[in-house]
Amino acid sequence: MLSGFVGVPSIDDVYWSLFVELKFYALVAIVLLIGRIQQAQTFIILWLLASVALELHPIGKLRYLLITDYSAFFIAGAAYFLIWSNGVSLTKTAIVTISWGLAVFQSIKGLKDFETHYNTSMNGYVVAGIVSTFFAVMTLVSLRRTGVVGRRRWLLAGVLTYPLYLLHHNIGFMVFNLAYPKVNAHLLFWGAIIVALISAYMVHICVERPFSSLMKAALEKLADGMERPTPRSSRRAEARR
Repeated sequence: MLSGFVGVPSIDDVYWSLFVELKFYALVAIVLLIGRIQQAQTFIILWLLASVALELHPIGKLRYLLITDYSAFFIAGAAYFLIWSNGVSLTKTAIVTISWGLAVFQSIKGLKDFETHYNTSMNGYVVAGIVSTFFAVMTLVSLRRTGVVGRRRWLLAGVLTYPLYLLHHNIGFMVFNLAYPKVNAHLLFWGAIIVALISAYMVHICVERPFSSLMKAALEKLADGMERPTPRSSRRAEARR
């Protein structure tokens, strides 16, 4: 997961997004360390403005640091959480709207390179529609309008997505390369999907559940240690009182 920081190719091609996510978490960690998480809306507004500016006038190092190729999605996600937790407002609506516009623009802009890399053709309207659909779904979630879809029985489907993502790519290629055309294409296709889902479930049960509680306890202990005042700061607080 750290290979992108040292210029080493990922062990699996789809892991590129993990590197992007880690950079986002690093930005969040900085905000937490400086004790400004309560000003999250201000930070995402500044991030959005910088992303738009860097799209118009690119500066390589700043684009890298601010993850501007994908920042629209992170910013929109943060805004959606603020809407979900604190309610909708004109400012949050503007953040989501501008993020949507930036995401659609960047997605269509990148189509040419995508088509060249994969030797295929893409429809810009379809791409814009897919991006817009995700934004529409997240809008419904943030407004708590998902109805029967937002039930706990969907939790299992949600927890399987990440281990499935980590497992499906190279392993899927190997399975198809070994089995096709010896095995019927439909049987191979659906069989691979079922095996991948079962494997993802096993990872969730055998790895995620046991280790998540341990990790949560360790992180809570670390957070408590960071919040606990040092003896010097305690004496200063006592003196002020």
